[in-house]
Amino acid sequence: MNQPNQPPQEIQLNVNLKNKTPFKCDHKVDGKECGCPFFRQVFHLYYISSIEAGVPMPITFPQPIWACAKCGAVHKGAKPQ
Repeated sequence: MNQPNQPPQEIQLNVNLKNKTPFKCDHKVDGKECGCPFFRQVFHLYYISSIEAGVPMPITFPQPIWACAKCGAVHKGAKPQ
């Protein structure tokens, strides 16, 4: 557990990505799967009223998601639960 005023510890992963299957866009474009392996981060924006949040001003909350760099579709596996 971290002590107060201490930065969180970084997690080091030892994973060989050569053995992993990358995401590809599975969105259908003109009846054909897009297949683009590149994604960009976009955001769902949520409005939270000041009453609901318990603060003086309303809040706009960004939730990051991943969208295909080619067609803009959000990959099924990249959507937050």
